[in-house]
Amino acid sequence: YRTILPSRNEQNSIIFCGTMGILRKRAVQDVGGWGEAHITEDSELSVRLLNAGWRSLYINKTYGRGLIPATFEGYKRQHYRWAFGGGRILRGHFFRFLFGRFTSRQRLDYVVGTISWFEGAFILAIAGCILGMGIADVAGADILSHHSNEILLVGLVPIFLVLDGLARVHLVLRRSVKLSFGGTIRMLGMWFSVKFSNMRAAFKGLLGFRMPFLRT
Repeated sequence: YRTILPSRNEQNSIIFCGTMGILRKRAVQDVGGWGEAHITEDSELSVRLLNAGWRSLYINKTYGRGLIPATFEGYKRQHYRWAFGGGRILRGHFFRFLFGRFTSRQRLDYVVGTISWFEGAFILAIAGCILGMGIADVAGADILSHHSNEILLVGLVPIFLVLDGLARVHLVLRRSVKLSFGGTIRMLGMWFSVKFSNMRAAFKGLLGFRMPFLRT
């Protein structure tokens, strides 16, 4: 939150995350109450609140601390629920994102934030394309009409993307939470460990599947 929400706060684009948050009762009633059809009801409510013209405020100060899941399975289930909720929000508010009463920045923040749960699909697509080109080159098939001699450079694209992402993430985390480079590596390891699980959950939410609320 310290890395993302201060920026979103400047544009009245906060996503309500429930924990340590306060809502005005009249605002909740004004937009129809909690969205009981959504498993991440706090985040979903913030979509309707901003669309209705209410303002949000992020205070960059810790007022309380909670517990993270004690096991990896609990951590995985927690993110699975969040990703499922993100897919469900995209399904339920897609046209509101496109045509609702959002500013361009609010629209961008919410669309990008929701689509991020599908990152595993982007990783698979890139990996599949590069793998296909590599197999075709080994098999002697000419699938590249231009720059076929640079096929080895194409294989370096994922490495460039990883190094670029690692550098940018570390710069942000070092500045906002004073995280060491080793801490950034460990954080990214936990993040990537649930990428494909999150992808499956997000697609299930997008396609209209249902799941119970699993407390972690």
